[in-house]
Amino acid sequence: MHLAFNNFAASESVPIIKELNKLQKDLSRGLAAASPIFEQISSLASDLKSTSAFKDVLGTSEANQAFSFLENLAGIGKAAAANAGSEILEEFSPAPEDTMRLLAEEYTVSRNLVIKFLDDAIDQSIPLCESLREKFTGPKGSGGRLDLKRLPGSHVTANTPDLRNLAEGRANLNNLEELLGEVSREEAKNKMLEVETCAEVVVEFLKDEFARDRLRPPGGKRIRLRGSDP
Repeated sequence: MHLAFNNFAASESVPIIKELNKLQKDLSRGLAAASPIFEQISSLASDLKSTSAFKDVLGTSEANQAFSFLENLAGIGKAAAANAGSEILEEFSPAPEDTMRLLAEEYTVSRNLVIKFLDDAIDQSIPLCESLREKFTGPKGSGGRLDLKRLPGSHVTANTPDLRNLAEGRANLNNLEELLGEVSREEAKNKMLEVETCAEVVVEFLKDEFARDRLRPPGGKRIRLRGSDP
């Protein structure tokens, strides 16, 4: 089963990654540029810490923590310089092209359910179905089953938490429920309906597949149901 299939590159699937990578690089470059100053501060802190005039001041845990931080500034600058060119997430693994290659060469599940949610801007269920059809259910395929279902929902519908208490007005939110009002309850009902619809489709597919296995003679081929390929 494939729900909300997406095979875009990381930067396309999660656009904020570009901004986070830029922020990290800018921050790392800034810290790396300040590295010589950090080293001077660390050296000075180490010298002061060993001076008898500061022994009384360093008698508290707070003072020791402060001086330890100053001593470690040099390491922070060096680490930033080393990571200045790195990225938070360069790419998913496997990469998009490798995913499709593995599908064509190594994927062996011939009977598939693909669910495409209608409010999903990064869904790629159609290209997935084209690849599955070419390999299994098309004229030159090895045989199988391919069901494509278009359902209400978004890319995160399958990960929606249980909102039934909120939808039914039974959520214990310390009066927050009244503040959220009827709009939030209606939205929760809609989200739960999307999840239930998806679950019903998945269960129906599995029941159908289990029925095929029960009807198959020992050592024989599956019985053909509903016009699907054997």
